[in-house]
Amino acid sequence: MPQQVIAGRYELLEEISHGGMGDVWRGYDAVLDRPVAVKLIRRQAVPSPAMAEEFVKRFRREARVTARIRHPGVPQVHDAVLDDALEHLYLVMELVEGVPLSVYVRPGVPLPLSWAVSVAAQIATVLSHAHEIPAVHRDLKPGNILVARDGTVKVIDFGIAAILRSDVTRLTATGSPIGTYPYMSPEQVRGGRVTPATDLYALGCVLYEMLCGRRPFTATTDFALMSQHVNDAPTPPRELRPELPAELDGLVLHLLGKAPEERPADIQEVYERLRPFLPGPGTPPVPADRAPENVPDPTGLFRDPHA
Repeated sequence: MPQQVIAGRYELLEEISHGGMGDVWRGYDAVLDRPVAVKLIRRQAVPSPAMAEEFVKRFRREARVTARIRHPGVPQVHDAVLDDALEHLYLVMELVEGVPLSVYVRPGVPLPLSWAVSVAAQIATVLSHAHEIPAVHRDLKPGNILVARDGTVKVIDFGIAAILRSDVTRLTATGSPIGTYPYMSPEQVRGGRVTPATDLYALGCVLYEMLCGRRPFTATTDFALMSQHVNDAPTPPRELRPELPAELDGLVLHLLGKAPEERPADIQEVYERLRPFLPGPGTPPVPADRAPENVPDPTGLFRDPHA
């Protein structure tokens, strides 16, 4: 895509990422003289002008909710722009310089325990603020979690999963559940009510993947994955990584409870159960030969809280 200007003010400078829902560009807001991120929603997500207009209306409702979270771990969404042809939809967001958690999680390579717990605890802090509103993410996954240069964790695309639906199905009109299959809660698979407990299940999936170097369910088709989320028990993390503390193993399995009421009571409980495994002030960093290369260290916030 050549450099272009959206709505007479947002300049697209360079593509940052390419994902299933759309492409993200580094942009510049010429009116407010600030860098922004601009997400171009894929054409198949807005298949008709009427649905695009519905998307914009839903975006504005969700953006008002997201703006109330007011936590540094939640980048703000500034604007939604529908082009004159009613064919392209752009979401304009706060620009975050960070590395997606998906870069950290590699098959067969678990993260150091302190790294995994530090990421999970920071996500829990963000969700705590969101759930108080209440605002539910609905699509928590490594691709929606960024680790900034200073090691702080940012949760992006809050509410976007809710925007990409009509009152009956997803805006794509496919009738598919809302979420990403490897991290989708059983209630989402069934088309049931989404609550803060839905985010807890997804966090359990993410924490499992960080600790074990694999996802809790690994079927090769979407249908089989959804079936596993509903029906199958995950392999306990300690069977894959015996040195994990029993209490942490228990927390992950609790988060992956099949019914919302089988999970922790709230995200505050999750944080308190993660707290004993967080690195304390003055703790040395993980040795270089055991830490992922060329990515920010998420433990610094806890090891050196006054930095």
